[in-house]
Amino acid sequence: GTAAAPAIVPTGDTNTGIFFPAADTIAFSEGGTEAMRIDSSGNIGIGTTSPASRLSVTGSTSGVAVDVNYSGGISAGTEYSALRFTASNSSFVGSEIRGINTNGGTNLGNLSILTSGTERLRIDSSGRVGIGSTSPARLLTIDNATNPEIGLYTSGTERVKLSTGGSAASQLAIDVGGAERLRIDSSGNVGVGTASPSAKLQVNSSSDDILRLVATAPFLSFYNSSTRMGYIRANSGNFGIVSEDSSTPVTIYTAGNERLRITSGGNLLVGTTSANPSGATTDGRVVIQATGGGASALVCCTSTTTAYNVISIENGNGQVGRIQTNASATSYLTSSDYRLKENVMPLTDGLAKVALLKPCVFKWKVDGTDGQGFIAHELQEVCPYAVGGEKDAVNANGEIEPQGIDQSKIVPILTAALKEAITEIETLKSKVAALEAA
Repeated sequence: GTAAAPAIVPTGDTNTGIFFPAADTIAFSEGGTEAMRIDSSGNIGIGTTSPASRLSVTGSTSGVAVDVNYSGGISAGTEYSALRFTASNSSFVGSEIRGINTNGGTNLGNLSILTSGTERLRIDSSGRVGIGSTSPARLLTIDNATNPEIGLYTSGTERVKLSTGGSAASQLAIDVGGAERLRIDSSGNVGVGTASPSAKLQVNSSSDDILRLVATAPFLSFYNSSTRMGYIRANSGNFGIVSEDSSTPVTIYTAGNERLRITSGGNLLVGTTSANPSGATTDGRVVIQATGGGASALVCCTSTTTAYNVISIENGNGQVGRIQTNASATSYLTSSDYRLKENVMPLTDGLAKVALLKPCVFKWKVDGTDGQGFIAHELQEVCPYAVGGEKDAVNANGEIEPQGIDQSKIVPILTAALKEAITEIETLKSKVAALEAA
């Protein structure tokens, strides 16, 4: 027989029945078309003439290909086994696909997949997937009593793993190359190279290159709430620490104490937080305040033992002075090169000027110690080049701006006076010798 004219038919229906299309093969036709066959291997084909498995179902139109319907009575919300895979050995617990579609109950519309008699995966009626969970709360829920994990593999080798890091706390650990690389703990702290971060971001590494910012002009910003207070930047060969707040200085601490400060006015402060420890109001200065104890406020040193300028004083005209050291001494030098001078003439009236000088002894008011020297404004009347400042000057705060003396600038007057005295002495010696000879 054939599908159109099967060998075994019911009374009154010639194109529906059973026929035998090949050896050891039985087929069933319906309306002149083959509907199912069992081939010589025992494979069953529905919609196909060459079943490749124990049951092959093929359909050419959309819709449900296989409808598994449990006709027995079950209570609402109870799962039933729709499809089970077992072996002939009764001790073997196979795999199952379970579903339910009865009204009521918590499992309405769920689909479950079991292996070895234990549920492994569930898709609920909302489309949420649970692995190890019978009540998934997210689109994908993975539940494990110890350490739920997700692994990404290539050719059997694990490349990336996401887990809770073996912790019962709310943590996320990311493993790459078989080792943990990043962790977010329950406090929101992020650890790179550490499983116990103690700050919002903690990076541990055995190498020195821990954090790298790469861009045309990379910078790292620091905010107070929504206000940027400053940033660290590098561009065009420059590196800088920038404070954007007009009143906020840049400070550097060691051992919990402030050691250095750069104010918004450009003052560099070391050992002090005030740019005006003596009442001065000028910006753009360097202020170093020592606390005593034998330590030097400023140390200038060099490894060479030949003449070397440890400090150079310069202005718009170039170098105007320097402090120079050699193997055993220090020199305080001011510009005196002949190429910087013109209209050079001998200094006269040295004795007359010295006669006007008023050297004195005195006590300093601040601590009562003894001193000797000159009163600045008195010396200014005789040698104005040796005195700086004005008599009785005060700053904007009403504090005195004391005058100062450069003692070295008195030396030319003293030298001129000494030469004049030597000339007079030589003249007197000549006169005495002449009188004695007479």
